[in-house]
Amino acid sequence: MLNGNLFIHIPRTAGTSIRDAMLATGKAWYAAPVSRPNQHIRDRANQFSPHLTLDQLAKPLGNLGSLWKFTVARNPWDRFVSVWHYFGAKGSFQTFMKRFLRRGRSISQSKFFDGSQKFDCVMRYEALERDWLWVRDQLMLYGAELPRANPGNNRRKHREYRDFYTDALAAEVEELEAVVVDMFGYEF
Repeated sequence: MLNGNLFIHIPRTAGTSIRDAMLATGKAWYAAPVSRPNQHIRDRANQFSPHLTLDQLAKPLGNLGSLWKFTVARNPWDRFVSVWHYFGAKGSFQTFMKRFLRRGRSISQSKFFDGSQKFDCVMRYEALERDWLWVRDQLMLYGAELPRANPGNNRRKHREYRDFYTDALAAEVEELEAVVVDMFGYEF
């Protein structure tokens, strides 16, 4: 039987920062099944893609019920602006999103929340520092600081995410991310 903690890294939701904070302690698994003190996380994490859903991990690992499963959710409209910046903000945001949205569910944050497996804790990106302190204490990772890792290239220059969207594009994102929008009450 599996026991311990399992962090699921949804792209562009501060997962790299959380991974780095956990790696620094050597006491928690990142995208791997078991929590054991003093064993380096990367030993086990490299066996898995860093962006698997709970259902995808349950296939090779079996029942995840005994694990404390946690992740971070992010406003989907803000997240897609972050994705664009992460990939270098080349071309217009509108063109990028048209290409990106053709991938549909594969790039959706909602796919992490609509499976049969459920999270025990979902931190909110918008309240990450506060939520991390609570999770850190639950995991007994006392003193583990959350670094700012992997910020997108040329991060927005203080532009509001709403400035990047047309009404039609905002509606497409809302439809794609309906599970996250409904579950967490996100609004454009």
